[in-house]
Amino acid sequence: MTQKISSASGLPKRTRPNWT
Repeated sequence: MTQKISSASGLPKRTRPNWT
């Protein structure tokens, strides 16, 4: 889950804009 949040933070809300 940590990786997903990190990815979302760096990427343009590709995974889930909810984490950002």
